[in-house]
Amino acid sequence: MFFEINDPRYEWLPFLITTIGSQEEQPALDRPGGLRFYQFLFVTHGEGSFRVDGQSFCLSAGQALFTRKDIPLFYAPSRRNFGAFQPPGLPGGEHLAVTPGSGAEELLRYFQIPSYKVFAIGERVIGSLKQFEQSAQQKTVLSRSADGYSMVLNLLEQLSMPASAWSRKVRKVNNYLEAHFNQNVSLDELAEFIGTDRYSLCRQYRQLTGVTVMNALRTLRVAKAKEMLLSDYLSVNQIARSCGFESPSYFVQVFKRVVGMTPGEYRIFSRQG
Repeated sequence: MFFEINDPRYEWLPFLITTIGSQEEQPALDRPGGLRFYQFLFVTHGEGSFRVDGQSFCLSAGQALFTRKDIPLFYAPSRRNFGAFQPPGLPGGEHLAVTPGSGAEELLRYFQIPSYKVFAIGERVIGSLKQFEQSAQQKTVLSRSADGYSMVLNLLEQLSMPASAWSRKVRKVNNYLEAHFNQNVSLDELAEFIGTDRYSLCRQYRQLTGVTVMNALRTLRVAKAKEMLLSDYLSVNQIARSCGFESPSYFVQVFKRVVGMTPGEYRIFSRQG
């Protein structure tokens, strides 16, 4: 893990790379006022639940998150082995944090980057981040800022690229899953809905999101179940049926694999929190 020491002599720089590094496992964190730096979080393994600027979602291996500074942020591991390349206190994976500088906001406005954005990543991006971390100690503040500027420009260009035809199809799939998560959804049904074949759907969806369609559906169902478990009005069996699981026993099995505890244990844990 590399940390840049704040030094007022370099406040004129467009930005500074504050931290870059990795964490295998992370506890939950709630920052209602957000972080004091801009952040790229790249999930390398496991799965986590996020709430950013009032929106809730899950991230898993192959996905990444960008957040502006001062944006309300909450995250918690959905699995005990959730890992990422990131700073201390963030759920597992690769992480790049950027201290606000003289040109950071102007750069984000130029690329029309919103308060946060989720996007897919590849091994090449993770490799370049690791190389930057390894060489950071041997470089000066100015050279780190220059190299970091180039790397962040590439990342922002990726975030601001116009949506491809398949990106739009993936959004349609996700919207369909959100609307029908409590029903029996098949790959053939989804493929017909977006006007393609089953094979192309599976290949393109995984390439763009880092997860399979069925894994995305299971993650969504578990997220919905976690919300329902906060209420005492529904039994575990009722929640299983309401979230589209074929049986209560299968629901318990999937929920424990994703969250690390049974639905009953999660209900007790959420009350204690």
